[in-house]
Amino acid sequence: MNNSLDFDRQCRCISFVTNGKGIKFSQPSTKEIAAISYILTLGPEIDNLVLKHVKDDRPVRDFLESLKGVGSVSSLTLSDDNLEDDGLKPICELLMSNHTLSKLNLKKNKIGDNGAVYLGQALLKNESLNTLNLFHNYITEEGLKALTDALSSNCSLTELNLGLNSISSKGAIMLGEALKTNGKLTHLCLNMNNIEDEGASGLCDALRSNCTLTSLNIDYNGITADGVKMIVPKIENSTSLRELIISRNDMSDKGAESIAMMMQNNVSITSLDLGYNDIHAEGMNALGVMLQKNRTLLRLNLDKNQINDQALEIFSVSLKANKTLKALYLGNNNMNVDGIKKLMEALVANTTLSELDLVNNFIDDPGAKAIGDFLAVNVGVTKLNLAKNKIEDEGVKDIWESLLKNKALRELSLAGNLFGRAGVQPLAKVLAENYTLVDLDLSGNSIDAEGARSVLEGLKKNKVIVNLNMLENKLSKDEWEAFSVEAKGRTTVAKPKKPE
Repeated sequence: MNNSLDFDRQCRCISFVTNGKGIKFSQPSTKEIAAISYILTLGPEIDNLVLKHVKDDRPVRDFLESLKGVGSVSSLTLSDDNLEDDGLKPICELLMSNHTLSKLNLKKNKIGDNGAVYLGQALLKNESLNTLNLFHNYITEEGLKALTDALSSNCSLTELNLGLNSISSKGAIMLGEALKTNGKLTHLCLNMNNIEDEGASGLCDALRSNCTLTSLNIDYNGITADGVKMIVPKIENSTSLRELIISRNDMSDKGAESIAMMMQNNVSITSLDLGYNDIHAEGMNALGVMLQKNRTLLRLNLDKNQINDQALEIFSVSLKANKTLKALYLGNNNMNVDGIKKLMEALVANTTLSELDLVNNFIDDPGAKAIGDFLAVNVGVTKLNLAKNKIEDEGVKDIWESLLKNKALRELSLAGNLFGRAGVQPLAKVLAENYTLVDLDLSGNSIDAEGARSVLEGLKKNKVIVNLNMLENKLSKDEWEAFSVEAKGRTTVAKPKKPE
């Protein structure tokens, strides 16, 4: 009797969730999975169904059996569930018969080559799936062959994530061959494999003829400057590729120079990620020259390189002339006040850039002063990240003063700096008079209860801020709760994320 009542409650609860066309469970019990299976037999339309961290895969297999013929789920996530190869069989059977499932996430399931073979066979018959996520599994080129065979004839799959598997250069070459005949795939992710130079070259061979691939992620694959030199001629004339992610490799300055030469004439790539590549002044100089000639690049990520003041000064000159770049990421480098000053001087003349990320450098108070001077006259930058930059009370005051004049900035992060009560006292006036800033992150500083009161004073007169993060400051539990109560209704106060 009690078990029946409990099951009935589970069903009512899950039925209520499905009214929002989504069901999400982390570590679901056997009873919860059984309740979901029952609800699905009633025929509700569900956009997104998520079952994560299932401890026992047997109820998942029963659940998949219940999905056959139901045809009501469009997106299914079974990540971190330890399904392994045998657990994929009912999923593949589902793919062969289901005509509504468009997204399937099988991340982190210990899927090996046999499982990849099952999936390949299913993809030969399935005509609805357009997104398949196989990130963090155990697939090698043996299992990849079945997937590439399917890609040669599959007409529905547009996004494929094979990141963090065991794919070598041989597997990447196989993928390249499949892409020569595949006319549907638009996004391919191979990050954190081991394709190296030869694999990258073989993969990019496809770009000479492929006209559909728009995004290629080959991050963290052991690609050197020689490998970059090999792929550049194959990419430069592509008319479809919009995003190239080649971060966390070993290209150094020589590789950056090759990329820069290609990008001078490339007319399709709008987003380029070169982060974590040991790029110094020589590479930055080449990229700077590229920016003077390129007319299509909108987003450039140079995070975690070796961009010191000298390299930044060289690069900044080119920003004055560039009229297309909208987002620039320079975080986690070695930039000090001298480089920051040159960068700000260049950006005064540049009105196109709208997002600038300078997280975790060595800006300090003098650098903050230079940034404040820039913001006082800036009309372009709307999103600015200055987190973790050793900015103290005096430096942040220069930022606040600039916001009394700035009419463009909408998002500002000053998280993880070194200012406290004195630094935020002027914020009351700023919040009362600034009508453009909507997102402000002050977390991880040394703001105490009195400093928090200054923030609240400004919020009373401010009607535009929708997200304020004050976590991890010097507020006791009671002080934090009091601040949250006062701020409620005037702003969205960030709260700690619940563990999944």
